[in-house]
Amino acid sequence: MLTLEEGTRLAVATKGTPVIDGSIDSVWNNTNAVETDRWVIGSKGSNAKVRTLWDDGHLYILAEVSDTLLSKRSSQAHQQDSVEIFIDQNRGRTDHFEPDDGQYRINFDNERTVNPASKSGSVVSATKRTASATWWKRLFLGLVRHRNQMI
Repeated sequence: MLTLEEGTRLAVATKGTPVIDGSIDSVWNNTNAVETDRWVIGSKGSNAKVRTLWDDGHLYILAEVSDTLLSKRSSQAHQQDSVEIFIDQNRGRTDHFEPDDGQYRINFDNERTVNPASKSGSVVSATKRTASATWWKRLFLGLVRHRNQMI
């Protein structure tokens, strides 16, 4: 099990419903951001500001990713530049996957992989890249309530 020496970072999801189109609308203005400026290997690399919203049927995630080298050369989705999110609906916090758990991965070209595949219909996403000194990716992910259980 991976344990972060710096401790866990938590974000509280704000109530609101965004448009999932690759642009940041005003509903995100009053949300708190969590920064992913930690690395398991090395001391630098890509980072992201992640924000969350919720409404009665969805969890929404906005990830603004800064990455200077985007690649999807590998045929393996987990080796491509992407945002990967794990959802544990029953908060079991187990060391193995349970039927309520979901793994959602979206690469910078908005190509999705979902585990289990049966949950792939519950995902709506959009990405937007802008070129500057650094590449930015905006990921919008809307996860729908699954079998009347909140995420």
